[in-house]
Amino acid sequence: MPSAPLHPQELERLNALLEYDILDTAPEATFDCITRMASELLNVPIALVSLVDRDRQWFKSCVGLDVRQTDRDLAFCGYAILQDEPLIVPDATLDPRFSDNPLVVGPPYIRFYVGIPLKGGRGFNLGTLCVIAPHPKQLSEKELNVLLEFSALITNELALKLALKRLRDNHVQILHSEKMASIGQLAAGIAHEINTPIHFLGGTAEFLQQGFTGLRTVLDGYRRLHSSATSQEGLHHECAEVVELSQIHDVEYLLEEVPFALEQTRDGIMRVSELVSAMKVFSHPSGGEKKPEDLNAAIRATSVVARNEWKHCSALELELAQDLPLVHCRLGEMNQVVINMLTNSAHAVADLVSSGRLEWGMIRIRTYQKNDEVIIDIEDNGAGIPAAVISKIYDPFFTTKPVGKGTGQGLAIVYDIVVRKHGGRLSVDSSPGKGACFSVILPIQAHAQTANHAIPAV
Repeated sequence: MPSAPLHPQELERLNALLEYDILDTAPEATFDCITRMASELLNVPIALVSLVDRDRQWFKSCVGLDVRQTDRDLAFCGYAILQDEPLIVPDATLDPRFSDNPLVVGPPYIRFYVGIPLKGGRGFNLGTLCVIAPHPKQLSEKELNVLLEFSALITNELALKLALKRLRDNHVQILHSEKMASIGQLAAGIAHEINTPIHFLGGTAEFLQQGFTGLRTVLDGYRRLHSSATSQEGLHHECAEVVELSQIHDVEYLLEEVPFALEQTRDGIMRVSELVSAMKVFSHPSGGEKKPEDLNAAIRATSVVARNEWKHCSALELELAQDLPLVHCRLGEMNQVVINMLTNSAHAVADLVSSGRLEWGMIRIRTYQKNDEVIIDIEDNGAGIPAAVISKIYDPFFTTKPVGKGTGQGLAIVYDIVVRKHGGRLSVDSSPGKGACFSVILPIQAHAQTANHAIPAV
């Protein structure tokens, strides 16, 4: 039995289908009413609203069958979505594409089939409205027109659902943008206020370190003088007094510990200064226009800002290409992409470390150029992603985390920024127990259709 070939743009078609967020949802009266009327008006026992997924056809509405899905390899609808006109099969036993199909030679013994393609908003066929009978049948022009009208109703209903979903998503995005804008302004203000005293403290620590070095040199001279003076008469009392003062103030301890304390102070000030600089980069406003930006600098800054997410469970390695070209983007949005991805990796690793299944985690971020694109790989040795959910990870509100720990918005926001706003792509390589590697693939030059796609004003 030959299976239907894949659509020439199958990945894009699947992405268009997933955008509706309709697979595996509960039955709805609107769709069920249409399939019931189609079954009755055409006098056939089976009528379906079938959506063709990656490996299956799933029935949003189902009259006359007691199953909600079948393998895609068996689906007549797999052929129907490859064309714009209806697929009409008067007698499946006479059609070489279907004559030995298990659904023809076995239950439900399909003979007559008509599939009307359901075209989505991006111009791809998502599935079909199909009617089926266990006996051969010729379709009249009137019956075909009825099915075409019903398919138009289904398409309109799907378009309405998608519009409502986008409104909800945009509402979440606006709330998130307002929150990030406030955080960015706060971070920029804090960075500005901290920067001046940090520079002052850094200079003071430098002065104290240099001054103590000089003081130590003077003390060494006094030691040599004391050694010489103890051999001369009349100076024993003064020498004993100096020794006593040195012991009271524990000069030997101070000489050993003060330089170490000063070095720690200097390191701490440098760490705070690094964090302040990173906050200034991270709070970079996302203007409406894309411009050439240094993604490596953004990744370094974000890894510092998000340090508290990963430092307790993992090491972080940065393998950033030194010759990475500037990328036309909105830097604030790219900061958001990196911090969402890095936080996800940190949580995946932390779950294993806290449960004792992993001693210590590793997160690695790589950047490199390939042809006219720049790629950011974020790899971790966490628990990985189950195959059953990997197709849903970019769906809004989808999360595998416990209630209260994740909103399901992180990767949905990443998808919106990378794919819709920057014309890029996302890919993931993962399997349970072997970690995950997400790749953010961005065009170096902004695509024409996304170049002027500004962020909504908030």
